[in-house]
Amino acid sequence: MEKISEKKPKQRGRPETRPGLGAMTAAERKREQRTRQAEAIHERDSHEWAEAECLAVLTGARWRGGAIDRAAWIQLGRLRGFVTVTK
Repeated sequence: MEKISEKKPKQRGRPETRPGLGAMTAAERKREQRTRQAEAIHERDSHEWAEAECLAVLTGARWRGGAIDRAAWIQLGRLRGFVTVTK
């Protein structure tokens, strides 16, 4: 008798984004989001920040009271059309 090769049937649907690691939990996704956001804040100039970065700076205790905090207020004012900055 011939052996029937036991092949796995081809999986259907969307391929895994992290093969071998499986799906991330909600806490892991949030941690990754915060890490990406902190990197964006540190790498880019304050006039390039989006509203999400400004709000992350203003709500985080890490940057409170410093130059980054003030830059976030100024940029948020620019984005929302409240402030025109004059030097």
